Amino acid sequence: MRRLTVLATLALVAGALLVLEGGDEAVAGHVGCGDTLTSSTTLRADLVCAGTALTIGADDITLDCRGHSLTGDGTGTGVLLDGRTGVTVKNCAATGFRFGFHLSGSDENTLERNEARGNLWGFDLVAASDGNTLKRNEARDNVGLGGGVGFNVDSSDDNTLEKNTARENGFAGFRLFEADDNTLERNEATENGERGFQIGASDDNTLERNEARENGELGFILAFSSRNTLKRNEARGNDGAGFVVFSSDDNALVKNKSKENSSDGFRLSFSDANTLERNEARGNDGAGFNLVFSNDNVLVKNKAKENGTDGFFLRRADRNTLERNEARGNGGHGFVLDDSADLNVLVKNEATKNVLAGFRLEDSGDNTLEKNTAEENGGDGFKTGGTSSLNTFTENKAEENDGFGYADSTTDSGTAGTANTYIDNTCEDNEAGPSDPLGLCDDDDDDDDD
Repeated sequence: MRRLTVLATLALVAGALLVLEGGDEAVAGHVGCGDTLTSSTTLRADLVCAGTALTIGADDITLDCRGHSLTGDGTGTGVLLDGRTGVTVKNCAATGFRFGFHLSGSDENTLERNEARGNLWGFDLVAASDGNTLKRNEARDNVGLGGGVGFNVDSSDDNTLEKNTARENGFAGFRLFEADDNTLERNEATENGERGFQIGASDDNTLERNEARENGELGFILAFSSRNTLKRNEARGNDGAGFVVFSSDDNALVKNKSKENSSDGFRLSFSDANTLERNEARGNDGAGFNLVFSNDNVLVKNKAKENGTDGFFLRRADRNTLERNEARGNGGHGFVLDDSADLNVLVKNEATKNVLAGFRLEDSGDNTLEKNTAEENGGDGFKTGGTSSLNTFTENKAEENDGFGYADSTTDSGTAGTANTYIDNTCEDNEAGPSDPLGLCDDDDDDDDD
């Protein structure tokens, strides 16, 4: 009988060992602070640790914390992957570490439904950690000097971040640095200290349907970055500009919305050859679209409505094309070319019900304005002054503006003694008169009187 009992016990032990070696899972009793996990593991109790809590020590295993927390002492990492592939980490909460979740040189791993809270860095991917998927994670209240980032992707490519939330982190919700070909989709950055999404020195990334709300400075910023695509994102209520493109070329911003931000809706500075198409800036305190020292950009079918200053503002910005854009109900002018904004082309744009002029040119030359419409603006339809010269106005329409249809204070050998050329423009029912000087437009009112 004793022999049979011993054999039965040995059989049970052998069976348990086979389960663990087969990669099913270890239980909480086998897991402690500082452990390196080499098989799939389910955590069944919270851990309070000094230094790193758990290190993943094998590929193709799963750590499921089942909602249990890892709490640190301000050092180390909650869950560390170094050189790992095919690992899944889910349902873990890491609090009080230097890094909540840290991936270094780790590829094709999945982090899902985890929380990083009260760390220096929330989720950190570095050193060519490529092809990873982060989905439905939350980074909150990660703060501290040199950190304060919810999701950080540094020198790592081809990662996918989807439906993650970054809230109340000290600096930024999402940060990419020297990181290419990543996809960020349906993520939310809210109430972070400075930026919602920061893309720096990073190329060929796609950001789609993300939201940046009520961040302390900017919603989205591209800096020193090229060939990125931002599509259908929204920046709302940020304490600065909604979208900023700084020293960045060849990017595409399509169908984004920038609403109720404390500065400009969209701002381009020192940035060339970008395309902005079908974006909307509404109710921002600054300009709808602001281009400064930015050249060769294309703006098509964008809308600037009810912004605090101008709808579209270009300063020292050359060779840009604005086509079929709409500026309506803005607190300043509809479209402005200012301070040596030269060689730009404005075609088939509409300026309606803006507080000041529909189109204003000041100290800018060699621009082409063709088939644009200025209607019901509080100032002139088209206003040109300062040293503006060699501009060409062709087949534009000015109707029912409170000022003149066309007002040009320059003097030279152009049309009607101005420094610019006016060809086949029309004007009708403008409060102050057709044009100043006369002869800049065909006045339909005069034809009706005849």
